[in-house]
Amino acid sequence: MQKQFADSPVAAVPTYGDALREAATRFPAAEGLVIDGERLDNAARLARAERALAALQASGCRQGDRIGIYMPNCAEYIDIVIGAMLGGIVPVTLNSRYLGEELVFVIRDSGIRLLVTTAAVDSIVNYRARVSSALNLIGQAGDPVDVRLAEVVVVAGDSGDDVPLHVDYETWLTRGREATFASVDTNDVALMMYTSGTTANPKGCLLSHRAIMGNAAAMAERWRMTSADRFWDPLPFFHMSTILPIAACLLSGASFVATRHFDVGTAVSCLSEERITIAFPAFPTLMTALLNHPDYDPDALPALRLVNNVAPPDTLKAFQEALPVEARQVSAYGLTEAGGVISFGSPDDDPEHRSTTCGKPFPGIAVGIFDPATGAELPPDTEGEIRIRGYCLFDAYHNAPEANAEAMHDGWLRTGDLGVLTADGYIRYTGRLKDMLKVGGENVAALEIEALVNDHPDVVLSQVIGVPDDHLLEVPALFAQCHEGSAPSGQALVDYCRERISRFKVPRYVVFVTEWPMSATKIQKFRLRELPLGERYVV
Repeated sequence: MQKQFADSPVAAVPTYGDALREAATRFPAAEGLVIDGERLDNAARLARAERALAALQASGCRQGDRIGIYMPNCAEYIDIVIGAMLGGIVPVTLNSRYLGEELVFVIRDSGIRLLVTTAAVDSIVNYRARVSSALNLIGQAGDPVDVRLAEVVVVAGDSGDDVPLHVDYETWLTRGREATFASVDTNDVALMMYTSGTTANPKGCLLSHRAIMGNAAAMAERWRMTSADRFWDPLPFFHMSTILPIAACLLSGASFVATRHFDVGTAVSCLSEERITIAFPAFPTLMTALLNHPDYDPDALPALRLVNNVAPPDTLKAFQEALPVEARQVSAYGLTEAGGVISFGSPDDDPEHRSTTCGKPFPGIAVGIFDPATGAELPPDTEGEIRIRGYCLFDAYHNAPEANAEAMHDGWLRTGDLGVLTADGYIRYTGRLKDMLKVGGENVAALEIEALVNDHPDVVLSQVIGVPDDHLLEVPALFAQCHEGSAPSGQALVDYCRERISRFKVPRYVVFVTEWPMSATKIQKFRLRELPLGERYVV
């Protein structure tokens, strides 16, 4: 059997909350978190997390309860996530791009007892308005769905009367007296994160401390992270692309440097002024923006030793050439259901491996390549479905027994990704098997967009495929058949989607069809790729 096994590293790892407690003991005065100029040492971070836990408990949250967080990157976000974990309360990190029915669904489905959002309004998201709209929709539904939400805590100002159940964050914090730490095991659920699958709605993925902290420990070891490292990560806190690196920084004593939103000019300055040693742009859109900025100068980044990116090999090679001579670029493979990332390239790998593979699986994780049709395991250097097993696997999808049954087979997680395991043990990702898109690193279910467009009064039927994109790697292309006599414009359908779903899910192309390429019973989506796409819409 094709495996990559070693002794599991998870026996010695702490829970996420205990990792902060240990960091506050080992590196109390170290600058653990920097975000937009706010600097917090580890002792202060622990005190803030304990204060958040005390407030959660004063609000009636108990071990095993779930709370939602729907706001941009900020220090309070991390206070609440880790504070909740210290009490065995499960944070649900809600994608800040969710709006309308998306937000309604996750509030209902997750069963959160308390929601933390913000009154701060910026050019990207008005969180307060979205929460107010979602709660109004829930209130108007009049259906029997059990919504447990009892309170909305609002950071950065009074929410006004438009948000029901609200209390100001600073006022809320004063409720707490003394936090009571829970007895939390590494096998307990650490957090719930929603991820898109082939179904119309996202699924709540239950992740244990074991999965997250095991991968974080392996990440820190592979990259030889120490307390001297300064780790820059511009990605959103609701995503595993920050939850995992923050944990690795806690374990190693490294500083984690973040920002509320990605701004390329600020990012270029930050890399130099903060003397960043590890950069985590991760996606081609961000990396391309950095390298093309007029102020980018590789000679101004003498401390930079490691950069993580996920992109096609030719793109990675071009990125490497633009980096400082001493900086090593690596890539990664993973998914939420496997604790975020299960393999990173090593700085010790040769340039060819670092640009063409995702590195080797972490110790304690097995990767196999299987024939999607027969289920037979395939030999090295053969393309098939990537399957995973080991300590890193998620516990289950929340409220989704059918999806759980579909995801697992004989102890293996079926990733829906195509790839190769090389003879020397490296993972090479080659594409998607399921009817899914990967838009700028975000999973998007074609069915979710199709279900929305099919509700449009002018549309008979729609189909969505992913098409290549220079900036986002892949974007949705919509094919629509309309009722006779109806002739909506492509822009009208784009606008319809933009008002109802997250921007990254909105189709960039719209093609109208009068008949579909069919097999005996099904639309042949692959043949839609033969049709001209026309103009690209700006969303």
